[in-house]
Amino acid sequence: MRRGWLALASGLLPLLSCTHDGGGPPVDSGVSDGAQPPLCVDAGVDSTPRHRVGPYATYLGTLHDHVYALRGGDDGGIIAGNEPGVTGSAEWLAFRQQNPARYAGGDPRAVIQKAKAAGLDFFALTPHNHLVDGEEFADITAAVTESRCGSFVVLMGQEYSTVATGNHMTVFQTDIRIGLDGGRFDLLYANWLPSYESAHPEVAGNAGLRPFAAFAHPSFTASEYTLADKARLEYGIDDFPTLGAWADASNKYVRLVEVLSGSGGDTQNRPRVLELLNNGARVGMSVGEDNHDQQYGTRTDSRVGVLATGQSISAIAEALYERRTFASEDKTLGLHVVAKLAGGDRYMGSDVTVAEAGAMLPLEIGLEDAGEPGATYRIEVLRDDAVGGAQAAAVTVPAFASPVAAGTYQFQVATPPAGGYVLVHVTQLGSNTDDAWVSPFFIRP
Repeated sequence: MRRGWLALASGLLPLLSCTHDGGGPPVDSGVSDGAQPPLCVDAGVDSTPRHRVGPYATYLGTLHDHVYALRGGDDGGIIAGNEPGVTGSAEWLAFRQQNPARYAGGDPRAVIQKAKAAGLDFFALTPHNHLVDGEEFADITAAVTESRCGSFVVLMGQEYSTVATGNHMTVFQTDIRIGLDGGRFDLLYANWLPSYESAHPEVAGNAGLRPFAAFAHPSFTASEYTLADKARLEYGIDDFPTLGAWADASNKYVRLVEVLSGSGGDTQNRPRVLELLNNGARVGMSVGEDNHDQQYGTRTDSRVGVLATGQSISAIAEALYERRTFASEDKTLGLHVVAKLAGGDRYMGSDVTVAEAGAMLPLEIGLEDAGEPGATYRIEVLRDDAVGGAQAAAVTVPAFASPVAAGTYQFQVATPPAGGYVLVHVTQLGSNTDDAWVSPFFIRP
């Protein structure tokens, strides 16, 4: 893995120089004045039919899409087909610049409109940090900012690193392009993200503003390097002395993982997601459309669902940060899982403290699909007793011995020891089964 260098100064600790990985435009310094894009106020009363529970309603979107940048830098926006050459190469860039008709409508402003027309509640633009320069990134950020005065929520993100240097990660809620070498997850966690937060004191303690990240397409790199290499360097494992140190560093910022990505189903990423959880990553479930052609919101029916207080940038971002999410192959399914504790309800994705391992954890699941009101579901509950060792295994829940209809159900699971988690997997039955993975409850001391 190539290594860059980070020069530290006061304030933002700007990156003064670095190299780039994978070709494409030269990587700039990433220096910005640190201005935070204005955020719209909450959208008000939402009368749209939605699955609702407590103070929350379900909103459905995707979090990983690419565009045609000002000079074609990002790997996205083509109408159909593939460009020649290696991504970022001179041949690749020349084709994009010489064939504007192939990319008409793939610019960030047009893309946002297409995503809204596709019926999404929220959406994220995530250009590759190593393929766009500062001007291109700023233009995409401006397009996102311009869209933030209506009920359609657009988040600004960027896809950091390269596949060959430890896979990609999508980083959200930053308006500065990450100027680190691919694969330097240690510097991202220890320097770049803390520096960004220091320069933006308004984000402290505010989950609706804080930057956060998601592990992207966790199974994809199997085609790029061996499984042994994957276990050694995936998402920066090689940057830390132990797996525990890697998990501790990652958990400061990484809140989600793409259990569904691209146009593939849940079998694509499920084994790797369970492995990451078993390695100590405390991540909720997400969906990355990872769109490169102009299929924004239409490449797949898969959606990341959030439980949010409203359809606003702050409410959606807060729900994502708090991991109140599920990843579903059904674009209209709404659901919730709640721990019914004496101290108050705790929603999926929460850290949960219990008196003792083995005590029963009371849970509630609610299922509702306005598009398929007669659907039935198979519910599986998985429990992992500790970081490391055996991965999560299914546990018997008598209430779900047979398929159930839409509705609300109470059930109990023996609580794992601290360090373990409980996760719910829902399969909608029918001619084409659809799976949904709900963010785990993480058991804390």
